[in-house]
Amino acid sequence: MKRVIPILFVALALFTACDKDDDNRVAVNDAIETFIEAEYPGSSIRKAEYEDNGLLEVEFIHNSIRKDAYFNSNNEWVYTKWDVAIASLPQSVVDAASTMFPNYKIDDADYIEHPDGECYKLELERGNIEQVLFVTPNGNVLES
Repeated sequence: MKRVIPILFVALALFTACDKDDDNRVAVNDAIETFIEAEYPGSSIRKAEYEDNGLLEVEFIHNSIRKDAYFNSNNEWVYTKWDVAIASLPQSVVDAASTMFPNYKIDDADYIEHPDGECYKLELERGNIEQVLFVTPNGNVLES
């Protein structure tokens, strides 16, 4: 019985790791690989797949952080995003969020780089009410 349980867990982990999205995976072309290596040196591409919005999402590891870069149908970079620990947000970003949405707490944060600059995407909650806020690193609110 002791051997059955570990084997069952391994089988279950393998089964759940193979999801239906695997059918959407595609190869990454040279132009995209070159861009990622130039912008994020030392990166390791893990997978690429098309999103419902038509963008190609390329997941890669850079400086031990999982990042997602998005490209349009012309292989042009649209943006890159990755998760950010709430505790590591700049104080200017936290202050902007609390000014715009007092009594809300930051539930999730992403860092986004795009051709026009960079920003944080914050998901804020108060009870069952949710808000999304985009804030530059210096605390300027872009949209909510």
